[in-house]
Amino acid sequence: MSDPISELTQTNATLRNVLELLANPTPGATAKYFADLRRELSRAQRLRQEIASGPAAPGANSAQIEYRNTLEKLQAALSSLQGRMLVERARLDRDRSHWQAAADWRRSMQQIYR
Repeated sequence: MSDPISELTQTNATLRNVLELLANPTPGATAKYFADLRRELSRAQRLRQEIASGPAAPGANSAQIEYRNTLEKLQAALSSLQGRMLVERARLDRDRSHWQAAADWRRSMQQIYR
């Protein structure tokens, strides 16, 4: 059986990498980041339960504090991402509205000149 504390430390490192990728997303890769994030958060939850149910181990507190700090950073990053997504959605809605207006105008012009 592997050491849950070292696994939690490794999970923290992976979560930090995902945070960096979310801060500077590449087109089409965001879904993969969220899949990685979900997997690592599930893994961290399982590891924290193992640590809590096992005997006191050196480094457990620091690994859990690091995990909590990473979660706080993740919360801020997701809030920022949500804001960016809302702005992008508004832009797409505006563009769709403009395209719809142009298409309506074109149809009306076709009817006039028939």
